[in-house]
Amino acid sequence: MTTTTAAELLAVADRRARDLIASDATITLAQWEAFDDTLYRALHLMVGPGRQLTGSDPGITRAVITTFKAYPQPIRPVRGETYSAVEAARLLGTSVNRVTRALRGGEMDAQIVKRGWLIDADELDTRPDVTPAAAGDPNPLARLSVALGGLADVLTMVDGDGISGRPTDDQQTATALRHVLSIASVAARHALTHLPITEADRALRIAQYTEQAVDVLAGQDAYPQLGHVASNHPRPTTGTLDDRLEVALEEWTLAARDDLRQSVPSVDVLRNIMTTGVHILATSDAAFKLMGEQQPARVETMARLREQIRGTALALHAAGAAWEPLTTAMPPSLRYTAATRETFSVLANVQATLRSPTPALDHVDVDVAIRNLSLATDHLAAQMVTIGALSRQLLGSHLLFIRARAIQPRGAIIHDRVKGRLVVARPQDVPQLVHTTREARERVAGLSPRMRDLAPPLFGLLDADQPITASGLRL
Repeated sequence: MTTTTAAELLAVADRRARDLIASDATITLAQWEAFDDTLYRALHLMVGPGRQLTGSDPGITRAVITTFKAYPQPIRPVRGETYSAVEAARLLGTSVNRVTRALRGGEMDAQIVKRGWLIDADELDTRPDVTPAAAGDPNPLARLSVALGGLADVLTMVDGDGISGRPTDDQQTATALRHVLSIASVAARHALTHLPITEADRALRIAQYTEQAVDVLAGQDAYPQLGHVASNHPRPTTGTLDDRLEVALEEWTLAARDDLRQSVPSVDVLRNIMTTGVHILATSDAAFKLMGEQQPARVETMARLREQIRGTALALHAAGAAWEPLTTAMPPSLRYTAATRETFSVLANVQATLRSPTPALDHVDVDVAIRNLSLATDHLAAQMVTIGALSRQLLGSHLLFIRARAIQPRGAIIHDRVKGRLVVARPQDVPQLVHTTREARERVAGLSPRMRDLAPPLFGLLDADQPITASGLRL
């Protein structure tokens, strides 16, 4: 059985959006309309069917609902849903009075409920010709549509306890919406330049909407990953090393995620992610060593894991070195720079404590440290997938530059070598870049589940009488 989480599908959508940016493939109106319809369905399911504003709603809830309701008149209703007369009027682009007259005159089938009418989506569907993108369509916009469609399908799932897969906390919903809308903005801008001008009106409206919506939802950054059943929740820091490690790793992860989403990310960030990964693994090695000493029965298991950790760290170091001479001429964000500085400081302190001849275990809880480091390695694995894709895309798009003096001389760059200028890096100039990055990505992907499996269970350490509440998505 293969399990695919919403987080993984969102990561796929990110990669598909990058493919779209790098592509010059033409698109058809049918492909754009399929994307438009799928986007609306995904947003509808993320926010939740039938949600309306009330006077007591907090600001974040109002932002989520008003942002969703500002979506330009949808092409099709979401299949399988029911709508009120007000929602039906919006979908049909008409007045509520006209819809009400049609209902009373029997022109549309509907159920009468306590608060009015419930109209099935089929009664409101005027564009059944718009169908989801085919999974086998090689067009990059179609592939992005398929990824978003998969995300929407996951959000419709209900687990054995009757819990929906969509976010249950509007802070998380706002962040997830902003992520999807950022992807949609990329697609809409691409459509504007690749559709005939006479067919680009709808793409323009979506581009304008997504740009405004992303600004409205700006600042909604802290949310657990969609793929984790047990999620972190904000709590006051006590200033201990355990708390500092958790907060530093989480902030570094969020800052790295935002920098990786830039249309042209900074190579300094890509390289530093791998360097930080080496430090995370070095600290993990020290923690698992101490765990092995505390649990003699698991010494051999820990020794094998530590060997895998060291091999992965070497692969990350080699990949970082391959990126060393390159640049995109883009700087890291201030947020990422600050987060990295704090993360390095905390990791150094934790590692020094764990490797001390007499570890001060009142300063660092080994079990807590391992859980935090294992989660950080999960995030690192996702980041390496993105960096692996970027190694090919940036080279292919001629967005990587290298000092002319750092590569083999050729006639076209003699003057640049003399002046010490940057030139576009070609694959033959950095022959190990893609390979070493892929090797590091595969190593981290293999290590991450092993660390997670050997990390102490989160809930096994709670008191029996302590209630367990899970926030976030349950997929």
